[in-house]
Amino acid sequence: MGWLSTMWPRKKKRQSLETFGISLNQAASGILATGQIGAGKTSLISILARSIIEQGAACCWCTVKPDETQHAVDIITKAGRAKDLVVFGPGHGHTFNPLSYVLKKEGGTPEMFAAHLTRWNALLQQSQSTSSSHEQFWASLHAEAANMALSAVWLALGPSATLKDVAMLVSGSPPTMERASSAQFRSSTACQTLRAAEQFAETAGEKHRAEQAIAFFTERLPSAGDRVFGAISAYASAILNPFTLSPLRELCCETESTITPDDVLDGACVVLDMPALIWGQMGLLFQLVFSGLCQDACLRRVLTPNSLPVLSVKDEYQLLCDASYDVLAQTVSRSQKWISLAAFQTIPVLLAALGGRDKAQAEVDALVACHGTKFVMANNCKGTNEYFSELFGHSRKSFFNMNQQQQPKQGLFKDAMGLGGGMGVGMHQQWHCNVPPHAFEYLRKGGPDNNFLIDCYIHQGGRRFANGRCYSKLTFEQEL
Repeated sequence: MGWLSTMWPRKKKRQSLETFGISLNQAASGILATGQIGAGKTSLISILARSIIEQGAACCWCTVKPDETQHAVDIITKAGRAKDLVVFGPGHGHTFNPLSYVLKKEGGTPEMFAAHLTRWNALLQQSQSTSSSHEQFWASLHAEAANMALSAVWLALGPSATLKDVAMLVSGSPPTMERASSAQFRSSTACQTLRAAEQFAETAGEKHRAEQAIAFFTERLPSAGDRVFGAISAYASAILNPFTLSPLRELCCETESTITPDDVLDGACVVLDMPALIWGQMGLLFQLVFSGLCQDACLRRVLTPNSLPVLSVKDEYQLLCDASYDVLAQTVSRSQKWISLAAFQTIPVLLAALGGRDKAQAEVDALVACHGTKFVMANNCKGTNEYFSELFGHSRKSFFNMNQQQQPKQGLFKDAMGLGGGMGVGMHQQWHCNVPPHAFEYLRKGGPDNNFLIDCYIHQGGRRFANGRCYSKLTFEQEL
């Protein structure tokens, strides 16, 4: 029937949250979709995102694939929100100073921003990392260095401080005590920043911070040895130096911001135009910074009757997953009106992206559990299919068996009367999968061969569908 559907395509019905029986309030408990490549995840995200945005939600849309920015722009425009659309990325004329944004907020401290930096650095390296006390030692050292640098730069430059200034201080610090006392260092930008921090510190707390930063960069770090200094330099190269390079320098290191997460809370629909497949690690870092601070702002806000829902869209979720913080967000997402819409291919892909350790397995379990609505689409991954088959539970089912036993010849009469053998019939019950793993392999994936229809299972804990269970099989039309 594929060629018939191509010649006479059927009239498409408008699809929305209601197509799947989901309310906006239920969406705020998080939506997670999984399916193999080409299973229809992008169509599903398009339908759900458009419907949510049409109902007034603000949006932060992360991009991975090269054409995803235009796709997001089309969805937001079709939702009637073109006036709220902001495309943020190279060449679009917007800037965001994350350092100033965080430190000017109530409760914003250098320690808080240092924690953000440490988390972003860990996310960029999590697929290669291994958990050990050795790793924790270096992470603690990196956090302390970031905290000292942030304290000094903020005291010296105030709201005009940027991450470029922090990078210059760390990279310009002296590697040895001899260099620390040299005329070359005393005339450097790093030394001038430390002097300015000491000069502009006013309160006792600020003076103490300035003294700590000066001691760290002129005494403790130079005397710690080459290995420690090398580790701090490597950290600066990994997480700070990218902000000194174009285009992050122009996007995130200007003094003034023209777009911030607060604009998202006020109703902006922001598309982050640095697709990871084009910009690599720099694109991921850019999106982790802005989307992470959007999430943080949404969780920190005090809700009013006028507070808008905020939609976060992350297709290819394995590349943009901040597992521990995402789990935290999901535990309060409904009350804070934070709507996570995420999709990934398979459980093993997500596990590998999170480091593939026992901790990663626990994080995946928590992420799946904390998203209130789950869509399971066509998949040929054994582990993923077994995972969701178990999630959908078991029921007691009856099985019948019959057997016949042949006996040696008993004579013509007994053979004619059926007395020469025996037959047995039995029945037994056992717990059996409601949806066996192989069932997911046969779900339709759209395209002409399937008349552009996509099958999926939807699961919502605490809900009873028409079949009396907390899951149901649905079919929707592919978005072309």
